[in-house]
Amino acid sequence: MRLAAFWRLLGTNLRRNARRLILGSLGIVVGIGSFVFFISLGNGVRHIIVRELIGGLPVNQIEVAPKSYNVGITKQSSLFAMKFDDDMLERFRSIPGVKSVFGKMNLRVPSRAVIPIPQSFQKRGLASAFYTELLVQGIDPSAIPKSDIKHKEFKYSKKGRIPVLISKRLLDLYNATLAEVSNFPKLNAQAARLIPPFNITVGASAFQRRNHPKGPKHYPAQIVGVSSRAIMVGISVPLEYIKQINSFYRGEKGGQRYNSAIVETARPEQIPGVLKKLDKLGFSLSDRQILAKKVGEIILLITVLLSIISGVIMLIAAISISHTFFMMIYERRYEIGLMRAVGAHRSTIRRLVMIEATVVGVLSGLAGIAMTLGITRLMQWGLERYPDLPFTPSKLFQYPLWLPLLALGFAMLFCLFGAFFPARRAAAMDPATVLKGL
Repeated sequence: MRLAAFWRLLGTNLRRNARRLILGSLGIVVGIGSFVFFISLGNGVRHIIVRELIGGLPVNQIEVAPKSYNVGITKQSSLFAMKFDDDMLERFRSIPGVKSVFGKMNLRVPSRAVIPIPQSFQKRGLASAFYTELLVQGIDPSAIPKSDIKHKEFKYSKKGRIPVLISKRLLDLYNATLAEVSNFPKLNAQAARLIPPFNITVGASAFQRRNHPKGPKHYPAQIVGVSSRAIMVGISVPLEYIKQINSFYRGEKGGQRYNSAIVETARPEQIPGVLKKLDKLGFSLSDRQILAKKVGEIILLITVLLSIISGVIMLIAAISISHTFFMMIYERRYEIGLMRAVGAHRSTIRRLVMIEATVVGVLSGLAGIAMTLGITRLMQWGLERYPDLPFTPSKLFQYPLWLPLLALGFAMLFCLFGAFFPARRAAAMDPATVLKGL
């Protein structure tokens, strides 16, 4: 059969059976749509929880800390990893595959912040300042992406204000509690940089009357950005500030001992090997990253289970498509018998049916993807009407580049599966037997 005639016959068959094919492929449309919906939703939720709320790291970075073990209701560091200083960071850097290492150090003396309240809010009966206990962590400025601080600077300076980073989680807590109760304005990452400068008092606590024996020290500070690298509840500042303050209050050794470190590898697949080497040195994933990993695995498991449900829907739809093609072949048996009688090969008949199934699969897949995009856009539009949500609605659904291609592949696969046996039956028809019934 000539190629042009083959394609004309294919188009004629599809138009003739369009209604039946549409009804038979509805299951594929629903299955593909639900598959794309669940995968995109799982990706979005995992990104929001792990990256934004918990503060997960990119796939080629891990945060490690000295191993700890439980003693009653407390956790103690392993005796084999007590010396966590610059020399240990250098040993990290010497491990094959490690690209960069960024240290983190907690402030080891009490501290508090005095945050001034704007005059407009003082007129509502609020105090002139807000006092709060502070958890402060120093981090290597090289670990902070430029996008987190925009045009601000996050580095050590002997003069001027200490640059401060806060986490997205802390900002959400403020919006959900303090801003709600005290009628303060709710802030996003951009507005947080406009918070007035405040004072950090080190060596004094909001909960204790007595100050540190060496006396309190006062430092002006300014929020310069919101970062996933910042401590979840507290503030993060350039590492050198914490080194100097800890050395002053806790002695030279106090300013040399890190609490954790971010280890960056050249490629994500090098992470397992690097973790094994770090394990031998007495280090493991930090509690924060273990939490992010567990949450990510739970979300992934739920996404896989929901995707299996989508697969079952498509399998049922494939059976329906198989029934549809069997009916079409039965109705076209004389046509197929005539084609075989005038010289059409069995492979031509088989190929005709399978290409029809492929076209149905592609169109069904595109329809399912389009349906899901419409539903998710509608949901995002509806969620945007609620500004108090702790996440950005536009990030709730995320579509990796491979998802539409995989969805189309599944749609074609299940349609071809449904048409396989009808195609074999059509190709096996004996023209003499079929045409005898005319």
